[in-house]
Amino acid sequence: MKFTDMKYIRPDIEIILSEYNDIIEDFTNSDSYQNQIKCINNHEKLIKSFKTMQTLAHIRHTIDTKDEYYTDEYNFIMSSSPIIEEKVQVLYKNILESKYLNNIKEHIGEMFISNIKISMETFSKDIIHLLQEENALKVEYQNLIASLRVNFNGETLNLASLTPYKSNENRDIRKKAFFEEGLCLKNIKPDLDRIFDKLINIRHNIANLLGHDSFIPVGYSRMGRDCYYEKDVEIYRENIINLIVPFLKKIKKQQSKRISIEDMKIYDDTFSFKDGNAKPFGSFDDTIQAGKKMYTDMSNITKDFINFMLNNELFDLISTPNKAAGGYCTFIYDYKSPFIYSNFNGTSGDVDVFTHEAGHALAGYLTKDEKICEIKSPNLETCEVHSMAMEYFAWPWLELFYKDDVKKAKLSQIEHSINFLPYGTMVDHFQHILYNNPKMSSNERDKKWLELEKIYRPYMDFEDIPFYKDGSGWQRQLHIYMTPFYYIDYCLAETMALQFWSLSQKDFENTFNKYIEFVKIGGNDNFINSINKVNLNSPFKQETIEKIIENIDNFINHQ
Repeated sequence: MKFTDMKYIRPDIEIILSEYNDIIEDFTNSDSYQNQIKCINNHEKLIKSFKTMQTLAHIRHTIDTKDEYYTDEYNFIMSSSPIIEEKVQVLYKNILESKYLNNIKEHIGEMFISNIKISMETFSKDIIHLLQEENALKVEYQNLIASLRVNFNGETLNLASLTPYKSNENRDIRKKAFFEEGLCLKNIKPDLDRIFDKLINIRHNIANLLGHDSFIPVGYSRMGRDCYYEKDVEIYRENIINLIVPFLKKIKKQQSKRISIEDMKIYDDTFSFKDGNAKPFGSFDDTIQAGKKMYTDMSNITKDFINFMLNNELFDLISTPNKAAGGYCTFIYDYKSPFIYSNFNGTSGDVDVFTHEAGHALAGYLTKDEKICEIKSPNLETCEVHSMAMEYFAWPWLELFYKDDVKKAKLSQIEHSINFLPYGTMVDHFQHILYNNPKMSSNERDKKWLELEKIYRPYMDFEDIPFYKDGSGWQRQLHIYMTPFYYIDYCLAETMALQFWSLSQKDFENTFNKYIEFVKIGGNDNFINSINKVNLNSPFKQETIEKIIENIDNFINHQ
């Protein structure tokens, strides 16, 4: 079904709660595991229906944050979600206490039980009001960023539309774009501080009510982590600092020489070539058609996938004035349909985001018939491997997007990956500090961010750019507000994607088949087991990082 034909109907919360009461009562009174599994299936149907309406409201709200109807509906659903979650958690508790638990586990799978155990660690009826307040603040932040406008070169632009000017060939234009963006963000800093002050206080109170001294274990459980923990992430951060940061400094020196700018500033950081960065050829539609051609040629699986996505209009890609920032892929359960959202702006980021989100969407498409939503999708670090690796599997078809700029596009992408790892790890490190010190003032947070910049990006010079020079740049990273502790997942996934990249340079077909095998695991196993199943190396090992550096250095030296 086409997205425009998918009908949104406000969920009747009282009816849903009543149906859950019936499911819970039937489950408790069941005299066989078959009956209890039937109750679980009824739960799956009910929660998928609610999630479908939640997703439709979210998509249509982010497409136009000024649409009052879907703004109200999204706020309603975000407020209702914790109320329904209370009933879900009661069912989960009954499942874990069932005398037929082993039969349920055998029938549905170990990961189903593991995931609901972790889910229960993040919820109590005592925190429902706090979850509602947290959700409302997240919506407020997202709408605030979407509402920002910059007057630039006679145009009124949102922040996504300003992006091409931030990598313009003219250095003065790049600087002006960063300056105006920073000034715009500085003007709303009191609101950004107010929202985050409330968020961190709410999250700390949630943690306390769940029996924890800090929000960190709650944040980890929200991410569903079950095979690596805080100490593992600390080891990963140390490897990034000790291995990737020195390598990145070397790459930055090469970039400085390539663009003939010795005193590189923040507005030079993503400017890779003296004659301009690689840009997609032609119009936005040309980029989409190139993507269609690529996925049609890549494999029969991807051919079926892209036709399904295009025939059902499961994209919204072009930046428009009232769209929320960023890009994402989501899944509409009742229609078994992924949906890709983005803000195309005419830069190489369009190709990166399109292929990235298509990796998520392909995973959703390949697992669309999974009956159990708790195991349909794996944890987010695994999901991000799906997307980040897909960016590299696009390489044999980059000429469709870039014409004569393919060489530039490849080098930029590799350099961007290395550039990202310290930044992404810094975001994670910063969040650990914040949630260990929830009483930090706004000034203290900004000061700490600048201290971490010196560790993770010692080459970065913010010059006189407002907002960024004061250490407020972290407030531009929506994940810090929206999904705490998500960002390290991107880093771990990038580490895995670079392994897929290296293997694909030697044997594309077998490596792509290995990738499809990895994607099809879905949520039926955890991150570490999944990478072991396809014989990839753990991102937490020092030798894994060292091998990636060796491979990338060799690639760059042969350009």
